[in-house]
Amino acid sequence: MRMTTEFADYAAPPVIEVAYGVQFTPLKNWKIPHFGAFWQLVREEFPQCEHAPVIGDLSIIDENSGLPLPRVWLVNDSDDRLIQLQLGRFLSNWRYREGSGPYPRYHILSEEFFGHFETFRRFLDESDLGELEVKNFDLTYFNHIYGRDGWQLPEAFGEVMKPVIWLDESHEFLPRPRILNWQAEFAFAEQPGRLTVKLNPAKRNQDGEPLLLLEMSAQGRPETDAIGNMKDWFAAAHEWIVRGFADLTTERAQKELWRKHE
Repeated sequence: MRMTTEFADYAAPPVIEVAYGVQFTPLKNWKIPHFGAFWQLVREEFPQCEHAPVIGDLSIIDENSGLPLPRVWLVNDSDDRLIQLQLGRFLSNWRYREGSGPYPRYHILSEEFFGHFETFRRFLDESDLGELEVKNFDLTYFNHIYGRDGWQLPEAFGEVMKPVIWLDESHEFLPRPRILNWQAEFAFAEQPGRLTVKLNPAKRNQDGEPLLLLEMSAQGRPETDAIGNMKDWFAAAHEWIVRGFADLTTERAQKELWRKHE
């Protein structure tokens, strides 16, 4: 498949969160004080610190002491950007917050992520914490899709997603389903990796408004984790997400819900 840099563009894209991630072999010498030591390097940009449940295996422990290690969030003043640190994981997120502005676009978020990750790598080197052995990269876009002007969600999922169409005339007994969970996986054509797409019904926290949660996540890694290869992989992952979104959603939804630019 030939890739291109010409993507569909939307005036009101449904993306509400973007997460860049690196999974690596846990560092044997990493201790709890290292969370704070790294925080000092980025504290001017991320002055808030929070604890969060660990991602993946809940039994993440320090091999030397057998004690559990946390996941730490470093959060900016606007609450729309954070760095996540966990034994074996580094993540950089943008998330929508009321009043913090629209989705800032890929080129801005990617440069922020690469800058923060290089700071993390330098910290590991200067602290003699060992060589970083990358196991996996991931890029995930979370989209909230709401009904508008007669679109009744989640029942109208067929009006949003091309592969999920319910033909009323072909079902004599069953009504249109109220809940639908859909998932698909696609292998990358030119880079090592895959794109996983999940569609699930959900409700908005503040008012319970029904919505569809469309999660598009790319995972994989190049042969080396040199910064140039990293940038190429994330660029390909972004393209698969954006072009995949355009392939999977209907033209009507793109125009009426997200105001696709012609």
